[in-house]
Amino acid sequence: MANLIDSPSYTVNGVYQIAQTDKVEGAATGASFGGIGVSNEPHQNLANRTAFLYGRQNTNIGNITTLQGQVSALLGLVGLHGFQAITSVGTQYWTAPTYTDVATYLALFIITGGGGGGSNSAGTTPGAEYASGAGGGAGATIIGTLQVTGGETYSMTIGAGGGSQSNGASTILYAPNGNTLAEAAPGGGAAFQSATTSAGVGTLAGSALYAPFSGFILPNGQGGDGQSGAFSGVGGQGCASFWGAGMRSFATVAVSPGAYGSGGGGSYAGVGNGGSGQGGAAFILW
Repeated sequence: MANLIDSPSYTVNGVYQIAQTDKVEGAATGASFGGIGVSNEPHQNLANRTAFLYGRQNTNIGNITTLQGQVSALLGLVGLHGFQAITSVGTQYWTAPTYTDVATYLALFIITGGGGGGSNSAGTTPGAEYASGAGGGAGATIIGTLQVTGGETYSMTIGAGGGSQSNGASTILYAPNGNTLAEAAPGGGAAFQSATTSAGVGTLAGSALYAPFSGFILPNGQGGDGQSGAFSGVGGQGCASFWGAGMRSFATVAVSPGAYGSGGGGSYAGVGNGGSGQGGAAFILW
């Protein structure tokens, strides 16, 4: 017994309706409808439609699979898969996670240099010349993007905050091959120049970006100046960083530290050391 042969096609209102006057007629040489007979014609029409729809379905499945791959790749470029904060001073590492749907993707790096320390204060006999300490400068912040490959490891040096009157240290991001990608300069330590002069110092030079890393640099500013004169003044506050406020000035005991990369507060009310600047940090989003 032979089967009808599909011929993919779709014709609107194209299924033959058997009339009451039609006689039962099967396939045979010389039979109507090209030899299949009137009784087989509606089945042939439906078989042709089914073959047509089956072909379209396979095409759609292939297109959907391709589209899903493209969507996954796009999400890999612009979607947020994860976040990591690296705040410990010294050499640290980040390994780009591996995903089954995308091999490479865009990562956002935010790195901040260590803050500078606040300056000392000098106290003399009440009513005589007196200088309170200035606040330390904040470390620069770099925000940029880089195309990364899953499994690659990036090293970085998180800059330490400077002690009293000392500069902070740079935060540096390195490529897997050891090349420098970005360097966020530290904040400067406040200058205690004499018993009558104390000045805040801003971000030091040295911030830089290197291809293929692309982004921009936020240099931040300097800490507040100390006060001088025949009075007991208030010290300068440490400069705020990208992440928040710096350390406020203090009398004899340093207060709670400021945000990542912010400057240390200046000392006042007697002879004392300035507050330490805060260590830098790196934040990675992908």
